[in-house]
Amino acid sequence: MDAERTRAVLTDRKKDTRHKIELGGLIIKAGMGEVDRLALYGGLVELAEKLEKSEERNRLERRGRRTFFS
Repeated sequence: MDAERTRAVLTDRKKDTRHKIELGGLIIKAGMGEVDRLALYGGLVELAEKLEKSEERNRLERRGRRTFFS
């Protein structure tokens, strides 16, 4: 049972690490890798507030879809 739990914890930790690496990659891909982290965090906080409005979320999702692979 203990080995099972340890495996589950490690799997969850790997998933979390992978998720964070992917998010960091998006920051780099957006050309914001050199932005001060506090400015970046402040911008993300503002974006999170804006995304509560579904029309803004939809607009940004469309833009992301258009530019992600270019």
